[in-house]
Amino acid sequence: MNEYFPRKGSAYPPRGTLDRIRWLPSLLSQRFSDLGSSMASDITLLQRQMVSTINTLERFTKRPRLLDVDDAIWMSARFGSVDSLAKRCDGVICGNDRIADHFSRLNRCIYIIPTAIDVRIFIPKNSDDKSVRRKIGWVGTSGNLKYLYAIEKVIENVLKLYDDVDLLVVSDKAPEFKSLAPSRVYYRTWSEENEVSDIQSMTLGLMPLADSPWAQGKCSFKMLQYMSCSVPAVVSPVGMNVQVAEKGGALLAATLSEWQEAIVSILVDDSLRGKLAKEARNAVCRFYATEKVATQLAEIFRFYV
Repeated sequence: MNEYFPRKGSAYPPRGTLDRIRWLPSLLSQRFSDLGSSMASDITLLQRQMVSTINTLERFTKRPRLLDVDDAIWMSARFGSVDSLAKRCDGVICGNDRIADHFSRLNRCIYIIPTAIDVRIFIPKNSDDKSVRRKIGWVGTSGNLKYLYAIEKVIENVLKLYDDVDLLVVSDKAPEFKSLAPSRVYYRTWSEENEVSDIQSMTLGLMPLADSPWAQGKCSFKMLQYMSCSVPAVVSPVGMNVQVAEKGGALLAATLSEWQEAIVSILVDDSLRGKLAKEARNAVCRFYATEKVATQLAEIFRFYV
């Protein structure tokens, strides 16, 4: 079976107006090439619009056509483009129940397949690697730093309690905290080559979220990355986070006091930390490993060919 996945290229527009004027014709030229390639395939799999936030050539791709969604992308689309695209597809693959609920009103063929993690790449650190200082870690894009800022007071309290604990932030932009001592905050620019080692260096990983429609559409990817590396996670009980946490390896925290209690319990209780680390890796390997998810996707693809 030959599936076609349109190249991502530079689907997101640059910031400058002149750069955008040059960008669009170049991207459309690439998409015309993608369109031709889809004609030689058995299935076309779209993960969002072929040009950011608007529909262009999607309706001309070869059918059967499937839309794969792992975020609340309809909320940032213009002119209802994502919803229109879903209606033109033969099925929609959704990363969680919240996404499935939205698209079930637009398409009769809905499949729920979780986000996959390559457990051969995201692996636990070498047990012989002993670090003097412990790290509370957060990984994410700078647009999501607002969620980390929301628990800044909790982190400040924890760092005051434990002199050997620091905060590690891995992002595309350095954080701007109001009260955390700069000497206790380490910033690492995200890079593919360092992502795994950065996560492995963490004692625990954080995934705070606001309980908003956008956050409810998230598929817990960062949480799963922590867990695949046997890093216990403390996460907000929002969206898919709850389902993942139920499988073990993570603690849920809704209020600031719950956040502090969960973080401290992992830091001080070696037995709990070891238990969560083991549960985390096992849960990802059982339910979210690339091989597991690929098998589910293959069954859907076979249905259409």
